Amino acid sequence: MRKAAVGIAIGLGILAIGFLTLGLVLNNQANFAKTYVHDQLAEKQITFTPVAGLLPDQRKVACLVQDAGKQLVTGKQAECYAKYQIGLDLLLIDSGKTYFQDHYAAYLLRVKAAQAVATDPTSPQTEALVKQSADLSQKAEDIFDGETMRGAAAHRVRVQPVRRQGRTGGDRVLRHRGGAGARSAGLAHVPASWHA
Repeated sequence: MRKAAVGIAIGLGILAIGFLTLGLVLNNQANFAKTYVHDQLAEKQITFTPVAGLLPDQRKVACLVQDAGKQLVTGKQAECYAKYQIGLDLLLIDSGKTYFQDHYAAYLLRVKAAQAVATDPTSPQTEALVKQSADLSQKAEDIFDGETMRGAAAHRVRVQPVRRQGRTGGDRVLRHRGGAGARSAGLAHVPASWHA
């Protein structure tokens, strides 16, 4: 009986050491993940819009009001920012249309504008069509950039802005929080093309 008790005690001791080791490893990995997410988000220097700059619908979202003016550094904050800050901002670009809707419509307008330019390049209708095409293309690009940023924040991944040669709008939404003038004016959550 003594041998059985000793065997059980040794088995339980080994099991306890195994659980302790597993707990320490899991705790270490959780701390690493938390620190890694914090460091990645802090590096982006994204700041929540101050309460005064929030849209009326955004002022109804508790996490946006709670984190207003603070730097985004946690996964929970990133989820809030993606869903409610960027998500509600995207609704303003073109009445809630998606990138795919505007991109295809812009493509069709570009084709129509190219045909008009080929037949009557100086007419006011052609100029209006070219402008309409460019405006819709810019909206599609802003939506694409916003959806990219929203996905990156929601999934807490590291995404570098896409730089397009000769274009300034390619990284507009990805870095729109950087402008001190826009931030002080309460417009930090609005892409640059909206207050240009």
